[in-house]
Amino acid sequence: MKTRFTLSLLVLFVLTSCIKDFYGHPDDKDGVLTSENYVYSDDIRSEFLEQEIALLEEEIKELGALVESGQATEAQELRFETAQKDLTATITLTEEISDYRELVYKGKPLPPPPCPKPRNCNDWLNFNYVTIPSGLEQFGLLIYDQDQNVIGQTEGNPETLGGTDGLLDYVVLIFNEAEYQGEILVKGFGTSENGEDFSYFIESSID
Repeated sequence: MKTRFTLSLLVLFVLTSCIKDFYGHPDDKDGVLTSENYVYSDDIRSEFLEQEIALLEEEIKELGALVESGQATEAQELRFETAQKDLTATITLTEEISDYRELVYKGKPLPPPPCPKPRNCNDWLNFNYVTIPSGLEQFGLLIYDQDQNVIGQTEGNPETLGGTDGLLDYVVLIFNEAEYQGEILVKGFGTSENGEDFSYFIESSID
């Protein structure tokens, strides 16, 4: 990507079509979710958080060496403490996301692996929906091309997804450039039920 987006706190996974009663539009027979037409938002978030954990661990390692040698500035010592707290909080969040994922999909087929680099996201052009954990006040997903133009986006507010015991919602995903090939940035953002804003992203490509 030409420009990295700086964001605070989205591994892609798709369920097989044999999952019963998973619908995009409960009243629309053509809206049944299949193994090829939707993405689960928290898998994208998990991938982003794993990247954040790796960056924090590297930063803590470098700052820790400075602190141990007595060469760290006051600002570096403070950042060392903050980074450790950030790491703990991020790990805890990934565990919570994993626990919810297990609850939602217990006894159901597990998804394929995510699509960040070096994997590509060619299947994204077939997606029509994004499923999300229930309870979010707002949620959106934007997909940018290599020139920072929006080529895909969700529309509308989250709605309850049938057949999931109220654990999942969904939003419709629309692609503006159905034939696009090249680098992409996928950004998820929203507001939790507690009113806290969040955002996350992954970089990949459609070849």
